[in-house]
Amino acid sequence: MPPRSSVRTNIVIFTILGFVVALLIHFIVLSSEKYNWLDLTPAGQGAALFNLLDVGAIYLRAMLFF
Repeated sequence: MPPRSSVRTNIVIFTILGFVVALLIHFIVLSSEKYNWLDLTPAGQGAALFNLLDVGAIYLRAMLFF
């Protein structure tokens, strides 16, 4: 089996690392009080997350049963 190209390996590694860093930045920003768009309640009770989970459950039911 011939050795793999180092350029191809670097592209794959840096693509995965870039994706991980992008997710990390998004979660850090999402955890801040100013930019948290998931938690729409002023007291920070997390009701918006449950609404998002309900929407996800409805979507999954629709995809499974239709």
